[in-house]
Amino acid sequence: MERFLGRAHRWLGIATIAVFLITGVVLRRHHLNLLALDSGLRLLFRSRHVYLLFSGLLNLAIGLRFALPPAGRGAVVALVGSILMLTSPFLLAAAFVLEPMTSGTVGLVSTLGVAAAFSGVLGYSLGIWSLRSRTGV
Repeated sequence: MERFLGRAHRWLGIATIAVFLITGVVLRRHHLNLLALDSGLRLLFRSRHVYLLFSGLLNLAIGLRFALPPAGRGAVVALVGSILMLTSPFLLAAAFVLEPMTSGTVGLVSTLGVAAAFSGVLGYSLGIWSLRSRTGV
């Protein structure tokens, strides 16, 4: 399980960074950079774009040094945190596509994506805390 999740974080991180680059091309091709700097639409697209980079780098970094405690409550908390981090890029990619054109304000999907990343990192960190203190890593 540990090996699979480590690979999943690494590959999802790389794929999300690729999606970040693709969305950058989309933003450039659709001339959103020509909108006024204080344009709400421009700010919504850019924020969702940066959220994708954040989520991709987060998953890549976690995947490079992924570890799970062998058993106990820490293992469950770390596993739940890992799964939350893995869901974050999908939510944030959906937010990039859906929210700027439909909501015009803070959207539920991007809020859920950022909250999943935040709570995932927090859960994973708390879950492996005892593992790191025992092994000295």
